[in-house]
This record gives sequence, structure tokens and C-alpha cells, in this order.
Amino acid sequence: MFVAQGTNIQQLIESTAIGLGYELVDLELGSRGRLLRIFIDRPADEAGAAGRVTLDDCQRMTRQVQRVLEVEGVEYDRLEVSSPGLDRVLKKPADFRRFSGATAEVRVRVPLDGRRRFVGVVRAASDAAVELEVEGAVLSLAYVNIDRARLVPDLIKRPTAPSSSGKARGARGKISPRVVKTP
Repeated sequence: MFVAQGTNIQQLIESTAIGLGYELVDLELGSRGRLLRIFIDRPADEAGAAGRVTLDDCQRMTRQVQRVLEVEGVEYDRLEVSSPGLDRVLKKPADFRRFSGATAEVRVRVPLDGRRRFVGVVRAASDAAVELEVEGAVLSLAYVNIDRARLVPDLIKRPTAPSSSGKARGARGKISPRVVKTP
């Protein structure tokens, strides 16, 4: 049995995370191999800033979760604890509020104007819906219609224009090395 009878694994892990000063971002329960994957983050402070989750944080959470699951009689084969990553999942209204101004990809269950996928800037979030600015228009997407939502990392570097000498420039403005074959 993956979960001990009568045990709500989500509540168990969430209360453990909160007790250690973390926020439970996501929890994945695998049926095959009994994998338990936990994503934690540091909660935002009053100014909205949050620290980064370190390897020490993940180890600390892992040790505590192992103890809690043993006491509760929850069986599992593999436990993974990590940060949510750059493409963090957005699930709760508080997540959308925290990342207001960030770019997010939102997939909806029921198409809106023939579309299910929207990429735009999170403008506001109430307890019922999130406002997403997409292509200049602000859409109100109800949480009950959101299938999944993630942050979109701003890592894509736009290619720079070739210099006047015609040589391509790298991301830092240096001339890119070229491979020349000699006979």
C-alpha cells in the first residue's frame, strides 16, 4: 500500500514543510515504483521576495519527511525533494499573486476563443480567477477552468545583429569561435 489507510499524504507533507519554514509547491505520487516527488520553495516575505531553495534545504526536508512517513506507516520506494525550478507550477491564487508581473503559460480545460494554451503576463489574481495579459488583451481565466499553469523562464537569448565586420557575436558580445577545416 502506497499510502497508509486514512492518511492524507498531501496534508502530511504540507504540514511538515510549513513546520520547517517551507512552502509545498507540488506533490507527485507515482503509482509504479511508488515514487513520491516533493517540490518545496521558500515563502515570500512581506516585500514579496523569496530566497532560493538550496541543497541543504532539500536534504533537511528529506530527512524530516522520511521520519514522518515512517511514523505514519506510509510505504514508498523512492523519495525526491527539490526546488520547483524556473518553470514553477502555479496552482493557488497566492501563487499567481506572488508572481504578478511574471510570464506564465496557462492551459485551460474548456477552450476560450478556440484556444486552450495562453502565454502572457500575470496581471492580477482574485480568489476566483487570474488576469493574464495576452497579446495586448487582458483575459480573466477562472481557476476551475485552469488545467495547469507554469512560469515561463526568461532564458531565451535573442540573437544579436551581426557586427559591421560580418562576424557573429555571442551572448556576451564576443566574437564566436569558428571551426576551420584544413586539407
